[in-house]
Amino acid sequence: MFRLGFNLIMASFVMLPACDPHFVSEPVQQTQPVSFECRWTDAPPVIDGDGADAAWKSAAVIDSFHLPWLGPKARPARHATRARLLWDREHLYFLAEMDDPSIVSSITEHDGALWTNDAFEMFLRPDASKAGYYEFQVAPNGTRFDAFYPRYGMDMLAKGPKDGAFGWQAVAKPRGAGKPPGWTVEARLPWTDFLRTGGRPV
Repeated sequence: MFRLGFNLIMASFVMLPACDPHFVSEPVQQTQPVSFECRWTDAPPVIDGDGADAAWKSAAVIDSFHLPWLGPKARPARHATRARLLWDREHLYFLAEMDDPSIVSSITEHDGALWTNDAFEMFLRPDASKAGYYEFQVAPNGTRFDAFYPRYGMDMLAKGPKDGAFGWQAVAKPRGAGKPPGWTVEARLPWTDFLRTGGRPV
């Protein structure tokens, strides 16, 4: 197992639930950097948006989603998100299940402004000694956003030589009948997508 980011420091990894401006009133008390466990798997999950593979049952659950950049004013999200992480020699995997009674997902353009609708976002900074980081987003309708930023700031966006430079896969699905409203996203990111910053962690 390892701790994300790749340098075993988790502070640079952020996961956001579906966009919702409403938060409960009790603040989140956070006194140290958050670390999320990413466990090894010998049986890679099938990326179909169901999250039913046995591999996910052994993954640690991440469910304390909030906005850490608000500091002492941070609030837990009104609607719950539960995420899991796995890895093997070829891929990093993630599964996220979002409770959401009013899903908004109208953007269909790859690398469109998914953050203006509901979306699951993941930021990865593999090397704490370097400024470069990656951003991956998936909308409930399956539209994706991917980018590598050589340094912090939207003006430094560099997606690679052309669209499609990233080889990751993701499937998003709404919850089935008889379950609370919401949606699920399941994805795998090949370590080759991170060659700009060294590839797979040691």
